[in-house]
Amino acid sequence: MAIVAQLVRALDCGSKCRGFEPRRSPHLFPLLFLLLFPLGGVFMSWIQALILGLVQGLTEFLPVSSSAHLKLAKKFLGILDGEHLLFFDLICHAGTLMALILYLRRDIWQVLKSPRQIALFSFALAPLVPAYFLLKPLRVAASDPAYLGYFLMVTAALLFMAAQKRVGFAGTIAPLTETVDTLPMQTQRSCEQYEEAIPERAKADEKDRFFEAAASLPMQTQRSCEQYEEAIPERAKADEKDRFFEAAASLPMQTQRSCEQYEEAIPERAKADEKDRFFEAAASPTKKYFNVLCIGIAQAFALIPGISRSGSTIAAARFCGWGWLNAARFSFLLAVPTIMGGQLLETVKVLKGNSDAAGVSLSCYAAGFAAAFGLGWLGVRFVFWVYEKEKVRPFAWYCLGVGLLATAIFRYG
Repeated sequence: MAIVAQLVRALDCGSKCRGFEPRRSPHLFPLLFLLLFPLGGVFMSWIQALILGLVQGLTEFLPVSSSAHLKLAKKFLGILDGEHLLFFDLICHAGTLMALILYLRRDIWQVLKSPRQIALFSFALAPLVPAYFLLKPLRVAASDPAYLGYFLMVTAALLFMAAQKRVGFAGTIAPLTETVDTLPMQTQRSCEQYEEAIPERAKADEKDRFFEAAASLPMQTQRSCEQYEEAIPERAKADEKDRFFEAAASLPMQTQRSCEQYEEAIPERAKADEKDRFFEAAASPTKKYFNVLCIGIAQAFALIPGISRSGSTIAAARFCGWGWLNAARFSFLLAVPTIMGGQLLETVKVLKGNSDAAGVSLSCYAAGFAAAFGLGWLGVRFVFWVYEKEKVRPFAWYCLGVGLLATAIFRYG
């Protein structure tokens, strides 16, 4: 504030020296300075809130740690970070959460309809409880900005290793059942063999019934012809018999072709259903729960600023043998109850008076939420394209660069 006061006095002095009256002098530069850096960083302006909301919306779904970027943005904007801004951060997260729910609404509905899927997601959320409550002193110590750059470099290392991981089953099955039932390369090869060997017994039964019906036609035709011979002149009988037998003789070949087309055109949905049952039978329940537990542990580490939640959970899924798209979909579905739970806990703190939100107005909350929602809606669509194309390495290099920058700023700056 002392700097602002000096700027105001300097502008007043300059205007008086030039013969101008100081009445209603707007002093646009000091006003803009106050908007961006109000009261020495204790309070927040709506422009600052808008910028932070844009940063949240841009980085939430990318594997680059939105919490780290929020800390860096606050540093550059001169905002004093602390517990008083924790609820504002959660409001920004609520904006991106709303965008995510709208984008994955069909998948969320499928999860809610399946008790087995609810159990799997609950198991993945279990590591958050001790990490949030029991390990709070360790988590608070690791949240020191001095370590921010190091944890960003940890995120970069995870992304590099996940990009190097080769997975046999690329994850082309869309529904959530296949997401949690993704299997190793051996199961993929077995499934391909299974598709090629759809039970021959079922096909043979269909073919037998078809050929039995076709094979009985010549005998029926012969009997009809014998009755026909007794009642029709000889010339007409010969012509009619020839045409009759030609038609009857062609039936087996037509039947054969129809049968071959039938075999080749077994409905794809039936094949997919068979594959689904095959995967469910082949996947070990113990293996599935172990996989989601590993993903849940990775998410618990992401409570530390600098470790990307989406990056760490997707990397953990990749290490378990999942494809990029399946890992991303599971990770973002897991984010929905995670963020909602965090909002609930912090809201309770605010209502009880244990979390000081002084210095943040309702307009700041509105600006942050709107910016995070708008850019988050575009970001969630973009990130799924990134994982579909498997273009993850650029984000690993980016995290490495930002980690080095953050280390220079917070550690040695």
